[in-house]
Amino acid sequence: MSKRTLSNATACVLALSILTLCMGCVDRILGPESHKNAGTPVEHRMPPEIQPVEPAYAPAKADLTGDRRVDAADLAAFAAMLAADLNGDRAVDARDVKLLGAVLDGLPVDVNDDGLVDASDIAAYARAKGWAELTGNGRIDASDVAAFAAKRGKGDVNGDGNVNSLDLAVIQRHLGQEVEPIGAI
Repeated sequence: MSKRTLSNATACVLALSILTLCMGCVDRILGPESHKNAGTPVEHRMPPEIQPVEPAYAPAKADLTGDRRVDAADLAAFAAMLAADLNGDRAVDARDVKLLGAVLDGLPVDVNDDGLVDASDIAAYARAKGWAELTGNGRIDASDVAAFAAKRGKGDVNGDGNVNSLDLAVIQRHLGQEVEPIGAI
């Protein structure tokens, strides 16, 4: 094994460790019960007997950095995509879209779809207000909507409309592989 290969392997392990740490930080900060009222499962694991079908373009989409190689940089890029997770459930999905709209409108919404705007919805709204400023310009505006859409679109490696651990699994499966750009497939 060449020095470069060892260096890339070490970088991949380090990036994966950092990503795992990032995905677990919500539980460590807010406690494992913080997701109780989020309305979506914290874990996005499929039972071992049910494996998601991976689209043919998935290896190319796993190359988030566009350097034709799935490596530690792609794991780091995926971690950055999770910045669009406004409700802290470790996924960027329709609930985050709803929250971003609420923040832009300035009004809490029924995030957990129980028919009421209650304390859990207001807490999710308050958290989203703190995280919705994605561009660093100091205000929540159309540029944040564009940044959110870009993160959600690029991070959705498996094409199911969400950014979550299923997308991370695709990236992990293709770590170390050289890939062709999507247009070349």
